[in-house]
Amino acid sequence: MVPTIESITVAEVEVENPDWMVASEDKVWILSEPEFEDDASVFALKAIDIESNEIVLTVDRSNSGCHGLAAHDGKVWVCDLDKVLEIDSQTGEVLSEINFEMSWPQGPIPIDDRGLWMLTREGTALVHLDFAGSELGRVELQGTCEQVALSGGNAFVSCPDIRSVSVIDQEGYSVTTQINDVEVGILSGGSDRVWMEFPHDEGGVGWIKADGQLGTVPGSPDLSLGCLLVEDDQVWVRGSDVHLVRIDADTSQVAESFQSQARIGGGCVTRAGGALWIGSLPMSKVWRLTAPD
Repeated sequence: MVPTIESITVAEVEVENPDWMVASEDKVWILSEPEFEDDASVFALKAIDIESNEIVLTVDRSNSGCHGLAAHDGKVWVCDLDKVLEIDSQTGEVLSEINFEMSWPQGPIPIDDRGLWMLTREGTALVHLDFAGSELGRVELQGTCEQVALSGGNAFVSCPDIRSVSVIDQEGYSVTTQINDVEVGILSGGSDRVWMEFPHDEGGVGWIKADGQLGTVPGSPDLSLGCLLVEDDQVWVRGSDVHLVRIDADTSQVAESFQSQARIGGGCVTRAGGALWIGSLPMSKVWRLTAPD
């Protein structure tokens, strides 16, 4: 029998339409998106305290369709229409605004020790900005690209419209490898490869290396309206049909699956305070889980 989400739930928090999630030192940050476009009141970034399991901070956002989100070194960054807000993770105060129109489909904003990696609004260029918003480098891309992840000194960019992934050297800002004829969506970086939404005959998750080598995970779930959490030796997949899956990163095999008794649909997953946190878009809830380490 497949274990249930309910059997490992220790806390439940109501969050309006929770989308992308990231963790800071003591909080889980969640993009709360509107159900209807004319309802600007629920466009917000919300923070759950991992001690109390309660929402303790709310940062208002414009009526915007962009989804960029990141956390690093006591700061949180979130896309807000034609700019990116830098937020103090303890107080929720907006510390600065970076004038940059980033791609609306891009979710996680990858961060290295020098700054942020973001796609332009049209998805035709990848830009590396320092933490003050100054441009460090730019790479023009083929196609309309949507997601970015970092791994092993490279930036990986998925461009669904031309069925391609570009591998870019982080130091030289040049495309070193172009992988064509691949249907790739969401990306998440690991130590030596990028894990990704990769529909194939036996599942929906795969991986790609900088030299173009591709791998698949048999029995992995469909990742539409889902996301990935890559850790040292495992990958967590939040899917819309099979709701939570743990993949052994060494063997690329499904190690464990959890299914909800309710129709929780798609959402995201992150780790904070030693626990997994998952969201449900259709149920407007976030759960804290006692899943395996």
